[in-house]
Amino acid sequence: MTTCIICKGENPISELNSLTDGHIVPEFIGGSLKVKNVCKVCNSKMGAGFEGKLANSLFYKLPRFLHNIEGKQGNLSTPFSGVYEDVDIGKFQTLPNGDLYLIPDIKINNTGSGVEILMSIDKSDLTKAEKYLEKKLSRHFKTEGKEVNKEKLSKLVSELIENAEKGHKKKESPQIAGKISLDFISQVMLYTKIAYELAIYHFDEKYINDPIANKLRLVIKNQEPDKTIYWQFLAEKQSYNVFFDDEHHWVLFFHNVCFIKLFGLSALIEFTEKGSSFVEKEGVVYKFCYKTLSFIKLPLMEQISQTNQSTRSV
Repeated sequence: MTTCIICKGENPISELNSLTDGHIVPEFIGGSLKVKNVCKVCNSKMGAGFEGKLANSLFYKLPRFLHNIEGKQGNLSTPFSGVYEDVDIGKFQTLPNGDLYLIPDIKINNTGSGVEILMSIDKSDLTKAEKYLEKKLSRHFKTEGKEVNKEKLSKLVSELIENAEKGHKKKESPQIAGKISLDFISQVMLYTKIAYELAIYHFDEKYINDPIANKLRLVIKNQEPDKTIYWQFLAEKQSYNVFFDDEHHWVLFFHNVCFIKLFGLSALIEFTEKGSSFVEKEGVVYKFCYKTLSFIKLPLMEQISQTNQSTRSV
């Protein structure tokens, strides 16, 4: 290819906007098939748009973590990284490596005869306790309209820390709560991208001139669904699940529709008209292994036969 398959030359190929090595099934979910047919501008737009949103969603972070899919960055962080609150210890942060970090919390309460200071701090931050308290007290005094002498404040904080009642709490498994949400539009974009780009790989660049191929291209380019294209998410308990397990990513071209299954979520997309030259009457399967970062292509009947043999042996 000498022209980008997404913008079709709208962004001219140049030294600054060359064709890039892109993954048809994105790298962040374990895709391994690379092609050089998308320009930098379009690749960046997809990355910053729907691919970036999905890569950062818990829906994809969970299976990536479970199956050790490092992706482009070459590292893997816990899907639960973020800030949470526990009734016993207060706010804490789950770090990318899975460690827990207690977020410093300082409360200053007026008691009538003076003030009471309560400070919670992570063990790793003990050497910073004076700095945190000094900053908090400085703000407290300023809100009360009092002048703050830095030297006196520093001395006061040292004395407070030295004479304070100290204790420690240990909680190895604080409770965290969250919800998995699925960005429907971004999902449509992802599945459409895979269907369109793999169809070009499978049928070669002649497929770009197909009328429905052009509609799919514009969906990806503009990142807006097209209601004139047949598109449907499929229910989980369907007969096809017998032949396409959840341990791989699957793409099937059969007649004029493309079946895609990623981490157990399946969809059907119309990729050509029923009477076109791109109709796959016998069916062709692409099987992507996200654990070994490999893929194979085989006829549909061979995949069905392999599944039946495996089922009989069990």
